[in-house]
Amino acid sequence: MPSRILDELVLAGEEVGAKVLVAEGDDRYALARAFAKAAALHGAQEEYRAELAAWTGLSEGTAVGVPESAVPKAGAQYGDIVLRDFGRVAIAHEETGSAQNAGCILLVSTSTDDPVAHLIAGEAISAVLCTAELEGLASSPLSEAFEIEQTRNAVHREVLADAGYPQVALRIGWPTTARGPSPTGRRPVHELLHDLLDDHAD
Repeated sequence: MPSRILDELVLAGEEVGAKVLVAEGDDRYALARAFAKAAALHGAQEEYRAELAAWTGLSEGTAVGVPESAVPKAGAQYGDIVLRDFGRVAIAHEETGSAQNAGCILLVSTSTDDPVAHLIAGEAISAVLCTAELEGLASSPLSEAFEIEQTRNAVHREVLADAGYPQVALRIGWPTTARGPSPTGRRPVHELLHDLLDDHAD
């Protein structure tokens, strides 16, 4: 990916107060190891597998959950990065594609780990993803390694040298197809939101 675009992505995230690191070399290796470890730890948890299978990898046409067509193939590993398994958890992961479509990995971190920092991270993620979309790039947020204390601490120590808190990684690269992601079901708006005026109707 051209350095100009990478610089734009980093700037978009850092303008709102987060740190954005383009993971290369040893940093990328440490991140890849953390995601592989997290996938193995989650895969060994029966409750985790059952909960994930309850709302992902579902049949088409459902308004609740994530259909099978909208999630990565179970057991997929794109280049060196193991992706989360949805619907069913694979015992082993098989590499899909090549190093060319493995994408760049951007690590979003914050200097603190409080609610305000989480909001800043969310703003940074949104800014980076919007910038990537404007550049015609495909993107995928990756958070599994940061949901487990052991693997999050490893990234905190090995990649950030204890100087920041990892919040999410973003896999960004050129799309392999012109077709966009499959649409997913949506619940009716009235099931999720209500007019505040209804609370004072009488």
